[in-house]
Amino acid sequence: ATQLSGFMDYQVTQAWTWEHMALTRARVISGPPGLRKAIEAAIRDTLCLKRDANEVAASVRDMRARIVKEKGTDNIWDLKQVAGGLVDIEFTAQYLQLIHAHANPEILDQNTARALAKLREAGLIEREAAARLLHALELINNLTQIMRLCSDETFSPEKSPNGLKALLARVGNAPSFDVLEANLQDALAESHAVYKAVVGDGQAVPPDEQAALHLSGQGGEHTAVQVHGGLVHALTPGVGPVDHPEQLDAGRVVLCG
Repeated sequence: ATQLSGFMDYQVTQAWTWEHMALTRARVISGPPGLRKAIEAAIRDTLCLKRDANEVAASVRDMRARIVKEKGTDNIWDLKQVAGGLVDIEFTAQYLQLIHAHANPEILDQNTARALAKLREAGLIEREAAARLLHALELINNLTQIMRLCSDETFSPEKSPNGLKALLARVGNAPSFDVLEANLQDALAESHAVYKAVVGDGQAVPPDEQAALHLSGQGGEHTAVQVHGGLVHALTPGVGPVDHPEQLDAGRVVLCG
């Protein structure tokens, strides 16, 4: 237990970025109406603090690297930890909320899908990028529900009955399990590409200097333009990035074409 004033002081003066990321998902479960309202206001005020996008991005990348070190996997059926999986999608939404809520408090939402939709409508993530994340998130959530109902262990195609694989294919809107696996790999690759485009890959890039980063995804090769302290700001099909990437706002993602 803690006093509300102590909670607010800690969040403003001592809390780590990952704690504020977790706070984007926080909601009051029960309590007197006045106290609930005060806590909700304290959470909102914390999330709406003005933040440096580069510093937050570095903290998010550090947290993701720590998780990869402990739980990283190449298994696409570990839908939470695999690159492009649930963690990447949630971290992308949380990062964008933290750096933009100061000027756009309406984007805040505890639900990741709704938060991404609000970010899209506010123009803080391009529609194609949001669509990729939302598609991957929906596929992951649908598959996860079935796998949790059917087994306590990480899903293994080699050990699973054909009936379960057929059910997963149906839930994933695929004509066969093999097609589902291919579609899942594509969705994860595109989701991870958006995560790197939003949060960056941690490589040092001189300010205002472009660094092309080639990414493959459904629909062909894309080029990411990396500017301003390591944040990737733009993705364009083919070779031609935006003409003036230096004019892009830190943390805003624009997919052209």
